[in-house]
Amino acid sequence: MVTQDPRVSRRQALIRAQQDGCWLFDLGSVNGSYLNGRHITTSLLLKTVDEVKIGTHFYRFEGSGGVEVMRVLPLQTTTMVEVRSHEAILLGCDIQRFTTLSEKARSQ
Repeated sequence: MVTQDPRVSRRQALIRAQQDGCWLFDLGSVNGSYLNGRHITTSLLLKTVDEVKIGTHFYRFEGSGGVEVMRVLPLQTTTMVEVRSHEAILLGCDIQRFTTLSEKARSQ
């Protein structure tokens, strides 16, 4: 499936039909690929009515009689790269006489 979305890379994701069903692979894209709201990092087997998000586009996977179809769901907007906020602690320190100590250790 081709999209003109600038958030989607040329090698975003792949759906591969195999003997046991269709598998979704993320190909290491910056924005990632999502299955049912979860970011995927491994290949996952698709089931009927699974929702795949690529860029700002949502797709529903539907399989019937061995023929798999991707149908487009309504578009939702997001930012260029999905950003998550987390609390972080930053420790800054200065070790007294560190330069002198490291020079002595290097010369030994």
